[in-house]
Amino acid sequence: MNVFKSYLEITSMAKTVDDATDDNATEEQIETIAVVSDIHVGQYKGRERFDPGLWETTVERVNRLEPDLIVFPGDLTASGRREEFERVVGLLQELECQRRVYTRGQKDWDEECPECFAEFFVQLPVYKGFGGLGVFSIDSTDPQRSKMRGEVDETLQMMDCIKPSSPEEYDEHRAYYDSKMNIYLRKMERLRDRLDSDLDFGLVGRLQRKWLTEELKKRWSRLKLKVVMTHYSPVGTSHMDNELVDAYDIKRACVEEGVHLLVAGDRHVSHFEEFSYGGEHNVAVFQAGSVSNIQDDPNQYGVIKIDWGQREVTLCSYYVETGEPATNRFHGNVNYPITFSF
Repeated sequence: MNVFKSYLEITSMAKTVDDATDDNATEEQIETIAVVSDIHVGQYKGRERFDPGLWETTVERVNRLEPDLIVFPGDLTASGRREEFERVVGLLQELECQRRVYTRGQKDWDEECPECFAEFFVQLPVYKGFGGLGVFSIDSTDPQRSKMRGEVDETLQMMDCIKPSSPEEYDEHRAYYDSKMNIYLRKMERLRDRLDSDLDFGLVGRLQRKWLTEELKKRWSRLKLKVVMTHYSPVGTSHMDNELVDAYDIKRACVEEGVHLLVAGDRHVSHFEEFSYGGEHNVAVFQAGSVSNIQDDPNQYGVIKIDWGQREVTLCSYYVETGEPATNRFHGNVNYPITFSF
């Protein structure tokens, strides 16, 4: 089996332009977007990650905001189990705004239910259009997991190929068979450990990058504001040391196709940064923080305000508990709110 077979099979099922949706809303109707990220419903490694009190406060603040759209940049669950998805679906019903766009985080994946996110939410990648606003949601987590599942299958096949045909043959060549089998067993252990653990890197992959580029080109003249959403950020600002392996390719595609804003999750505290390619068009990156993860840092949610007349976007992250604007700790002295033109 080709190592990448599982990856290609999974990503080939991604939504195409025929599945893209254009909402009836005009751009003037979408003026306020709430960013609700890293909810983490459930347990991870035996520890509860979800704070119901923080979620209740988040719901209250977001509903009071009366957003026209809510975006969810991933990690809705703590470990991707079916019961966690069922629970989070119920919790999300408490949010009144029904215009929503989702993407998957690394915690929304479990080997026992790899397609749960698509079953409960959406098959990625997906495009959602709202008049002059376009949101392109891509998966930065599954392709690498799928590749590892393919490697597991390939390794099992290799182990099957080297099995001795009889006990007598094994006894005659015991050293050879033991040596080969131990190599594959160690590889299987490493792969299983990675599949059972939290990935510390992401990958969008060639097929999704191609989809993103083609979809942006098709809508170049119609869209006034182009937004890409992914869980992992391409500018090295993800939680801990997590990184997007093909960050360079994603950044280049966003710059060349005129993306204005990239919304990401993963980092549990707010972050803003900009990137460009060759000194051309700047792309703003906004990570709003985690709304309800049990953590030492204050939890945060994000708000995106669009002024269509002035063609300006204002970003702000707020502390869930106090409702006060958060500090942008990781980008010099630039604090919220932050405004840029499009």
